[in-house]
Amino acid sequence: MEYGTPDGREPVAPRSGLGSLTQAARSKQLKTARGLLIFVGVWLLLSLGFEWLTLDMQLHQLAKEHGVPEGRVPELREALMPAMYVISAIYVGLAVLYFIFAGVVRSHPVPITITALVIFVALLLIAAALDPASIAKGWLVKIIVIVGLAKAIQAALAYQRELDAAPVLESADEEPPPEDQPRRRDDW
Repeated sequence: MEYGTPDGREPVAPRSGLGSLTQAARSKQLKTARGLLIFVGVWLLLSLGFEWLTLDMQLHQLAKEHGVPEGRVPELREALMPAMYVISAIYVGLAVLYFIFAGVVRSHPVPITITALVIFVALLLIAAALDPASIAKGWLVKIIVIVGLAKAIQAALAYQRELDAAPVLESADEEPPPEDQPRRRDDW
């Protein structure tokens, strides 16, 4: 088995083939969650890059829509730059956070997947409050990420339940308990 407990001791592998197969499937789902977390981090960085690349075009379009003379666009750009730096820092920070989540999701699957989903949904709600048109932008990707993280939470909860149900060996030389004895961690 490729999993461990936070205290460094190894849980006993389930004796039945079905238990180890389900745990392997959950482990695969956690790998998928890891990939999804990396994807969200990359998506945040790419979104930020797109905003920077199209900043001047967006400013010119806004100026035209609101009747602002073209000569004032550089002035607007300069006024907007501090906000862009703050937004950039937030996006980069969130991307780094999702990369960290991807690195530690196997050791702390439940809190990481729940936190990742809450942050992602909060980010979408903030974007929708600032610009209602953002709801429709990238809607398919947003749905895939939300559904994927929700499934990752389900897998993480099941994975954690099975880990908690498995007895813990103090050392690699210790034998697992016989089949007729309880195998719950709190019985040790």
